[in-house]
Amino acid sequence: MRAPPAPHDPEPLLNAVARLAAWKLGLYGVPAGGRAALYSSNDGSSFPEGTRCVFATISGHRNGWAGGRGGPAGCR
Repeated sequence: MRAPPAPHDPEPLLNAVARLAAWKLGLYGVPAGGRAALYSSNDGSSFPEGTRCVFATISGHRNGWAGGRGGPAGCR
């Protein structure tokens, strides 16, 4: 379930980025609303090395790494 955008995040901008990402992924047959399995390559991430992790095709940076990069808008 997607959280509503914060008041400082302009809805038209978020919608445009979502449409662009879905279009680009569609060129390669990847559904934007799908899921992808990835394997952790090191112990410096949120998951021990070798752990299989399943994410939404379009996920925020903090979904896979607990670092301080990225803002809350990318994690919806």
